[in-house]
Amino acid sequence: MEKICDLHIHSRYSGGTSNLINIKNLAQNCRIKGIDIVGTGDCFHPLWFKEIKLNLDEDSDGLFSFPNISQVKFVLQSEVYLLHFMVFWEIIYILSH
Repeated sequence: MEKICDLHIHSRYSGGTSNLINIKNLAQNCRIKGIDIVGTGDCFHPLWFKEIKLNLDEDSDGLFSFPNISQVKFVLQSEVYLLHFMVFWEIIYILSH
């Protein structure tokens, strides 16, 4: 079974993003664009996580959906920049010794 996914998005709480980003708009636009599964983006941000909890219903398969737009599924997602940074420096350290 093929699914079209966008697993790298950001919430409106991330720098340089639109204030119009919200769960409902994401669900509506994913439906229009044919995206089946979308990441929530920034799920560790306290205000965004609160919005996620208020607006999404958990499905039995561990994915989430917005009421009335159930064909678009959400998966909790966040970019962990610090982890990439730490891994990058660990590789430099290993290669330099």
